[in-house]
Amino acid sequence: MKRAWLQHLVAKKLGADAVSIGRSGGETSTFSPPTTVHGHGDYVGTGPTAQPCTARPFEDMPGPRGLPLIGTLLDYTPLGPFSLKKLHESFFERYRQFGKISKETIGNKCFVSVYDPRDIETLFRTEGPNPSWMQLMALGEVRKRLGKPLGMINETGQKWRQLRYAAQSKLLNPKSVSSFVPVLDEISRDFVEKLRTGRSAATLEPTIDLDAELRKWSLESVVSATLGIRLGCLQKHRQIPDKDTEDLLQSSDAFLDTWSKLELGPPLYMLYPTKTWRKFLRANELWLSAAGRMIDRSLDRSESERDPLQPEVTLLEHIVTRKELTPDDVVMIITELIFAGIESTAVAMTYNLYTMAKNQHVQEKVRREVNAVVGKSGKVTQDALKSLKYVKACIKETSRVLPAFSMRNRILDKEIVLAGYRVPPNVIIRVLTHVTGQLPEYVVEPDRFAPERWLRDDTTIPKPHPFAVRPFGVGTRSCIGQRLAEQELGILLAKMIQQFHIECDGEMEQIFNIANKPDLSGTFKFTEL
Repeated sequence: MKRAWLQHLVAKKLGADAVSIGRSGGETSTFSPPTTVHGHGDYVGTGPTAQPCTARPFEDMPGPRGLPLIGTLLDYTPLGPFSLKKLHESFFERYRQFGKISKETIGNKCFVSVYDPRDIETLFRTEGPNPSWMQLMALGEVRKRLGKPLGMINETGQKWRQLRYAAQSKLLNPKSVSSFVPVLDEISRDFVEKLRTGRSAATLEPTIDLDAELRKWSLESVVSATLGIRLGCLQKHRQIPDKDTEDLLQSSDAFLDTWSKLELGPPLYMLYPTKTWRKFLRANELWLSAAGRMIDRSLDRSESERDPLQPEVTLLEHIVTRKELTPDDVVMIITELIFAGIESTAVAMTYNLYTMAKNQHVQEKVRREVNAVVGKSGKVTQDALKSLKYVKACIKETSRVLPAFSMRNRILDKEIVLAGYRVPPNVIIRVLTHVTGQLPEYVVEPDRFAPERWLRDDTTIPKPHPFAVRPFGVGTRSCIGQRLAEQELGILLAKMIQQFHIECDGEMEQIFNIANKPDLSGTFKFTEL
């Protein structure tokens, strides 16, 4: 690979043409679609039969009544019972009102909410070769105005398949992802040391901003994995982050603060530049600029500057050589991966610390496993991570009770039968596993935090339906960073339990957003072991 050519590609990255906005599409599904339209009434066990079902018309499906033109939009304003910050609570309320399936028109969009894991399985097995989902309109519009590609989030069809395949061929390959373990272990060690010295001597509570430091850990991890460089976010001697790090963190905050207002509220930004829109636009400009500089920094490294803990070929070096991708495509892939990696993994880690603090017997069981596999001060290696089965079960159970994402959605181009009702094409079907994972019909003792339910050889508690809890989604539109995120979480959780006894004196709530934001009423306490 010639460095001059790589630099030439990246130097052109800010000059891409605008791309028209369309409905998202996908590539060949990882599931084999059935030959007929099915509802879960046709299921024996977890697989569809060959017999078509008798279904009721879509008009008979239960759901809230709305007003002409706007539907139930007022329910999600200050005049209604639901707030945008607690939007996930509306999913539970609709289930209580209407049961395992309901339809609802909000503004000009028609939604079907699905809760039964058998229907969720039917949906994903029927999504076909081009799974689609509801576009993020505000994000698509801002990229159009900036003259940037839509990226994996909003792209369609063949273009989306090119972007997705370029990244997933490395990120979803277990061997490739496991090559990140050494550097992720080092980054987790830096976080543990930062926390060790950032506690009150009297109370053992953090004197540092724990949420902010977890976001730095997540940023350091995902940048290291994608670009092969260390930012030094967690280094003790660095009091002020460099400009690129600061810009990424600040623009990420601004993005999350404005996204839900633009995406879930009336699109006034299409008529005139509202204050929220201007902040959102600036956040995207700042983010793309900082990400571009980081990519330059990665490509400009000399061989002597390469981290020996890093794999020989970074994700950036892997995708930049693909002829079907433009320089702007490369920048957008890296940009989206970094953004998603910061927020979702950081909040998931907060939830895992909380569930450990609130379930002391589970925490002690994790500690026994970590000490047996890694030792009281050892590194988490690739082989060790494979053996930390209870740690992984705890992460899965945490995603059930405190999911980073409340829903997934799909838009099909053909009719499907769900819960005995015919659902027409082009309806937005919401998969609400946030609710499903907490219903006793599908998860035994849902109020009990029991990682054992996810251990294959454990027989003390029945296993949930395999589609009841899917924190990363399913199929070709599933989270592309799943393996990396699970690896990051497993390593840091193991090291935290290895080094600290964790307590918490408050209760955890969630604020709805792209990744549900933790809202803790109390504080953590970390006692060094």
